[in-house]
Amino acid sequence: GPHGAVVPGLVLPVVGLIYKPDARWAFNLVPPRPTINYYFNDRLALFAEGGKSALEFYVHKDDRKGVALDYNATRLGGGLEYKFNKFIQASLSAGRIFSRSLKYADSLGKVTIKPGAYTEFRVVISQ
Repeated sequence: GPHGAVVPGLVLPVVGLIYKPDARWAFNLVPPRPTINYYFNDRLALFAEGGKSALEFYVHKDDRKGVALDYNATRLGGGLEYKFNKFIQASLSAGRIFSRSLKYADSLGKVTIKPGAYTEFRVVISQ
């Protein structure tokens, strides 16, 4: 089946901004998942998030294998994040995905996908 691909030898710089004006606010404007957080306390935060996806998959097309299929989308949403301790945090978010499209790299046409909603439950475990 299709799978994500990384272009060998391609290095792109990441430019962003992380700004914490006080203990309550944090602006993490770094791709691929920029967020603005408001901390109620040291464990619970409300956040807004956005981002743009640009993924490439290799699929079978007609009688050819390994044809590049590009997927692009933009998302905006928000949610709550809870830190259980310094190693485990979880978040629940919802929002809207729009400007979605699929396009074969060797084709002039593309398919535009209707906007839709998303929900996400995420657990991050770090060392």
